[in-house]
Amino acid sequence: MAQESDAPQLKARNLLLLGASGLIGSRILNAVVAAKSNFESIAVFTSASNLEKKPGLFEPLKAQGIRIITGDVNSENDVRAAYQGVDTVVSALGRDVLASQIPLIHLAASPSSSVKWFFPSEYGTDIEYSPASAHEKPHQQKLKVRAALNEVKDRLVHTYVVTRTHL
Repeated sequence: MAQESDAPQLKARNLLLLGASGLIGSRILNAVVAAKSNFESIAVFTSASNLEKKPGLFEPLKAQGIRIITGDVNSENDVRAAYQGVDTVVSALGRDVLASQIPLIHLAASPSSSVKWFFPSEYGTDIEYSPASAHEKPHQQKLKVRAALNEVKDRLVHTYVVTRTHL
């Protein structure tokens, strides 16, 4: 049975980053690119409109060997295609679309998926232990994401990266 405690036994080799052009995602992307020799492949999943709006971000990545996958995060076909050959997904989707991770988690945990490890967009305060934020909408969405991860924990390892406000 896969659980959070199994995570140290895993090694991310083929990584897919969601939300790479956002505030948090861009910082994660910079760290991953700086450590790219530790990976067999790195891919970024982004929308066609984002690719057009931010060529200054994506063109240099392509030049460094980072694969840019264009698609719709809400399209099952696009996500399945992006997951091919990927063992680790790091999500940095923004506060307004946190619940959209739930179908992404279920696709990652499906029997045909190569994804073994999922990092949800959990950056910030620990929602299970911060009573002051219990009624904030993003935190309610994160709790739903955690529930979805717990549903598939026997098929998909997950890790929460809780940084508080220091990322």
